[in-house]
Amino acid sequence: MLNRTSRIVMTPMLAAVFALVAVGCGSSPTPPPGPVQQRSDTGRMQPVPVAYLNELVEDAAQTIVRQLPENPRIRQAPTQQVLMVHPRMVNEANWPDGAVSEALSTLVGRLTNAEPITDNFVILVGTAADADRTIRQTEGDTAQFRDPLQGGGEDTTAARQYHPDLIYTLTGRFWLTDAGDGLRSYRMSIRVQHERTRQLVLDRTVQKLLRWDGRRNRWVPTD
Repeated sequence: MLNRTSRIVMTPMLAAVFALVAVGCGSSPTPPPGPVQQRSDTGRMQPVPVAYLNELVEDAAQTIVRQLPENPRIRQAPTQQVLMVHPRMVNEANWPDGAVSEALSTLVGRLTNAEPITDNFVILVGTAADADRTIRQTEGDTAQFRDPLQGGGEDTTAARQYHPDLIYTLTGRFWLTDAGDGLRSYRMSIRVQHERTRQLVLDRTVQKLLRWDGRRNRWVPTD
């Protein structure tokens, strides 16, 4: 049983950041290198700075930290729960894969340094295969995670067990919409679900609205 003083747990694959499944957007079969490319009014390809992706992730992290601990199910839990960050964040906004991986690493860092989150959750991260296997195991009596920080014995690769009733997963999706009149909306949805019951405890979307500035020949925020 976890208590409120339990530590944060990271799986060995955190150093590899994340395995990302990227879903392309547009006519190109693969994402272009560097910043996201969007077509200007004159038909030229213009970059959308990756800084806007980072701002989306910062907004998402603040939303999670502010709202997730206030959910009644979380607030009334007698012990810490387990928050598993799923690395399979769908990328339909055509952001570069490397930039998305770095942004998601930043998201995990924000959560692991936020007291409202660590007071309520043990945070686990790993590969997509690890996450999928754990979700399947929530139908049984226990779910297993590799915990290199656990004590006792020399075998630091032994699995540590958590009861499925404690497990929540954080998933996300990036996408964009063309709002017309030179406007584009880049969005990130975040969902936290209790895996055993499939109950959503957080379902929010953050967005960055950009407009094409023909005088400066670049995308700029509307606010």
